Amino acid sequence: MLSASLKIMFWCLPALKLPPDGWSPETPPSAEDNVEVLQQRLAELNADLEAQVAELQSSADPLTEELETIAIKPKKTGISVQLCALVWAPYWRDAQGTATPAWE
Repeated sequence: MLSASLKIMFWCLPALKLPPDGWSPETPPSAEDNVEVLQQRLAELNADLEAQVAELQSSADPLTEELETIAIKPKKTGISVQLCALVWAPYWRDAQGTATPAWE
């Protein structure tokens, strides 16, 4: 009974895509065959991943992105003045027109 349950578990792996070359439940494929199938599946998945990454990188390029201008009008309720200041930095201008700071 134990061997029958192992055979059922082994043959219920649909993702392996085992090649149909005359294998039967009585003569299951060898470990080397399973490794080859899994390596092939891994190579297919890596190629698919690379293609999807390249597609995402090309579609998300900021240099090719179209930009549109949106005008937003401010509301009086959205404006709050936190600080109002006047700054003055005096300069002296000599005969040649060179400006030097007056506070030095």
